[in-house]
Amino acid sequence: MNPTPNTAAVQLRGPTGPIWARLYSPPPGEDPQPPLLVVLSGDYEPEELARRCEQLCLRGRLVVLACPTPPLPETSPPTGTTPYASAEPGAYQGAGDEPTAYDAVVAEAKAIVGWAADHAGELDADPARLLLAGSGTGAALAAEVARLAAAEGWPDLTLYDLLEGTPR
Repeated sequence: MNPTPNTAAVQLRGPTGPIWARLYSPPPGEDPQPPLLVVLSGDYEPEELARRCEQLCLRGRLVVLACPTPPLPETSPPTGTTPYASAEPGAYQGAGDEPTAYDAVVAEAKAIVGWAADHAGELDADPARLLLAGSGTGAALAAEVARLAAAEGWPDLTLYDLLEGTPR
């Protein structure tokens, strides 16, 4: 009989309202607090995302928090703008520019990762070992959140590209 991860629906606080995610926990083992992997799903189909998260959880002995995120808009911040060290709406400089769709997606992803970092211990994961992953548009979003986190002095995040399967 193949082991299966424990799963649960989790509600996070997002910048514009609740965000629903799925938590995958490995069966009890030798590591009492495994690393926490946050997966920003981007363009994954729900069934494919669930399958990959189950595999990552079991094979990697990871607690996995999978969050559906909207894909990054095709247009990123306007050319010549400079991101502040924040991903809040309106984070991109401009002469009175309204927050963009890009700002909103990045703010939501940053809120997800921040929530995961704050609650890792409650999820029976090691708060000192936070991993961030995505594929396709989710990988681009994960890279942007990791960049912003580093600029703000967050603890180190390990960025992992699910499509390539390699740390960055």
